[in-house]
Amino acid sequence: MKYISPILSDARNKMGGTVWARNRSGTYSRAKVTPVQPRTPDQQANRSNFAALSAAWKSLDQADIAAWNAASTSEVLHDSMGQAYSPSGFQLYMARNRNLTSAGYSTIDSPLPWYTGPQPGLLTALNATVVGGSLSMSFTITNGEFNDNQTYIIQATPPLSPGINFIGRAIYRNIAAIECDEGTPDFDIATAYTTQFGTPATGKRVGIRVFMVDGQSGRTAPAGVISTIVTT
Repeated sequence: MKYISPILSDARNKMGGTVWARNRSGTYSRAKVTPVQPRTPDQQANRSNFAALSAAWKSLDQADIAAWNAASTSEVLHDSMGQAYSPSGFQLYMARNRNLTSAGYSTIDSPLPWYTGPQPGLLTALNATVVGGSLSMSFTITNGEFNDNQTYIIQATPPLSPGINFIGRAIYRNIAAIECDEGTPDFDIATAYTTQFGTPATGKRVGIRVFMVDGQSGRTAPAGVISTIVTT
């Protein structure tokens, strides 16, 4: 990036391989870069889901749209950097319904309340071992209290350097949706993990995020975030 002298004070747009623009520091130029558009199966599925929900929003009647707009005024969501913000009615509709489709539930046309009294439990342990080239990987949820139609979404990281202590949200990927069950505190995710990332090497760090999706409303509640070193 190169900043331009005051003589050339307001150049804009593109010329050849150079882009001219302006920010609070003044006019600058940079090389023109064509954005990368990754097309993994997961990314294409996400884009297809987003497009379908966007089209469904446009087909809602005015009463449903008004209900989403009203509900959004008391809602707080978080962006990829963890910053809180108040969504629009459209953003709330998309967030709730993307949660529902991720968990395998049907979409909803109007905002609905959460089932009474669900508790997602607490993510208390993550174990990952590789023996004979095969991964054994499970996590434990304690103190969960569930109603019908509630599902855990499990997100995981690829194998990471063991020295990494902070893992940003953007690196996690959905690997499984498991129905909540008070009688099953231990969840086996070895197959789901290797399908997404392959078998991790011993000594690598892996992390998971777990949250519960309510199948009635599309609201979520966190169970926790945890990481561990893969052992033998």
